[in-house]
Amino acid sequence: GVHCANCIRKIETHLARDPAVTNARVNLTLRRLSVEWRGAGSHADAIGKAVRELGYPVAPYDPGTLGAANRRTGRELLRSLAIAGFASANVMMLAWAVWAGQAQGMPASTQAFFSWLYALVAVPAIAVAGRPFFRSAFAALRAGRTNIDVPIVAALLLATAISMMELFRHQAHVYFDSATMLLFVLLIGRYLDFRVRARSREAIERLA
Repeated sequence: GVHCANCIRKIETHLARDPAVTNARVNLTLRRLSVEWRGAGSHADAIGKAVRELGYPVAPYDPGTLGAANRRTGRELLRSLAIAGFASANVMMLAWAVWAGQAQGMPASTQAFFSWLYALVAVPAIAVAGRPFFRSAFAALRAGRTNIDVPIVAALLLATAISMMELFRHQAHVYFDSATMLLFVLLIGRYLDFRVRARSREAIERLA
C-alpha cells in the first residue's frame, strides 16, 4: 500500500516514536520495511500492529508470497486499465456526438439519450476499474490519514456524482468523459510505475 514519499515518512516517523526502535526504513522499490529494535523478537508483533493501524497491510518477508502478491496486483491493474481504456474510448465517442449536436441544434431529447447512454458505460467502468484507488483511499481514511489516492478518488466521485445530478435535472454539464479519461490516464501511470518497480525488485533479488 505504499505509493509515495509521504507514505514512507508516515511509517518511519510513527515507528520512530517507539522507544525500542533504533532504526526504521521503508524501501519503496522493494516495498520492504526494515526495522531494528532493542528487546525481544516478539516486539515484531507490536511493530506490525503499529504499521497496520496506519492503514498499511504488513507481513513478514517471504519471497514466494511477495511474488504471488505482485502477480495478483499486476493482473488487477492491467484488467482495470483495459476496462478504463474501453470505457473512455466509447464515452468520448458518444460525447463528441453530443458536442457536435449542441453546435448543430440537436434536440434536447436526443442529447439526453446520448448522455444516458454514456452514463451507462461510464459509471460501471469507474466502479470496477477504480477499485485499486478506492481500496487504497478508503483504507487510509479508515486509519484517519490521507494518501495520494484520496484526492484521486474524491475527483472521480465528485465528477460522477455531479454528472448524475445534471443528468437527472436535464442539464448539459455532464463530465463522464472527463472522469473515465482521468481514470484511464492515472491507471496508465500506476501500471507503468508498478512494472518498473517490479523489474527493479526482480533484478535486486536475483543479485541478492
